[in-house]
Amino acid sequence: MYAFGYGKVKTPKSVAASTVLRRCQKVIPSMTQEDVDSCMSLINYRNEELHSGSPVLDSLPTGSWLAEYYRLCEMFLGAQQQTLEALLGPEDAAAARTMIDAAAQDLVAQANQAIAAARQSFELLSVENKRAAALAAEAAARGARSARGIAVACPACANRAVVTGRLVRLSEPRVEDDGIAYDVTMLPMKLECASCKLTLPDHGHLHAVHLGGQYTVTEYEDPIEFYQIEGSFPDPYDEYGNDQGRARAGALCRAVAYRGPRIQHCLSFSITYVHPMRQSTAKPRFCPFHWVVRAIPALASIR
Repeated sequence: MYAFGYGKVKTPKSVAASTVLRRCQKVIPSMTQEDVDSCMSLINYRNEELHSGSPVLDSLPTGSWLAEYYRLCEMFLGAQQQTLEALLGPEDAAAARTMIDAAAQDLVAQANQAIAAARQSFELLSVENKRAAALAAEAAARGARSARGIAVACPACANRAVVTGRLVRLSEPRVEDDGIAYDVTMLPMKLECASCKLTLPDHGHLHAVHLGGQYTVTEYEDPIEFYQIEGSFPDPYDEYGNDQGRARAGALCRAVAYRGPRIQHCLSFSITYVHPMRQSTAKPRFCPFHWVVRAIPALASIR
């Protein structure tokens, strides 16, 4: 960034490779921790060869690392709307893609082998045990949302399995009847089935059986907790001090479809307590103008 005119440091320094890769994870949603580990492994090979003079890569068979290197190159190029052909030329790119496809087929074979073993184990269960296993899978599926997971049909036993993942991004929060809502986009990283005990341990295996697509779950939070409003607050109905004031407060709360304390607190803190901030991978924090916009018409209608 310094080379392109960003920053005004006296002594610019290169950041560590691990820092670069962590930043790449933010830019490339499909980049997993396994990808980071593979990159670091290749970087370590390069460092050892560069600083020690020993031919590390020459001593390793290309089948153990070259296909993975090309796959990572294709991932980084794709994030820049580029292709392997632009980096390697058409002939070498064709050979690289053949190696990438062959490595992917290995993952497909491993995933299918795990599925077949789990299916065989499940079929050996008695009818009663199958029913109990299905109930256990249903219970696990009901708890999937608490871990930002989703329930899918198990590829081995067809009962409900749980897919969990890594956070990709959060949407802008919005106001709904249940409070503050926001969508959480996740990259699938693991499948577990409580019924047949199938486990697919990483994104590569999930992608191999067509379960690697990103998914979205919606989360809700109480406005008072969302905006981290602390302290005790008086009942807004009592603040008016008379029956007419209480009636007007009640009309306001009914007009915006929220309980009195939520409206009173969010309106007062929308200007004085919370500062705007754009979305990030952390919990969003920004000024709840949605509340003000909804409350103003309500005030006008009851005056």
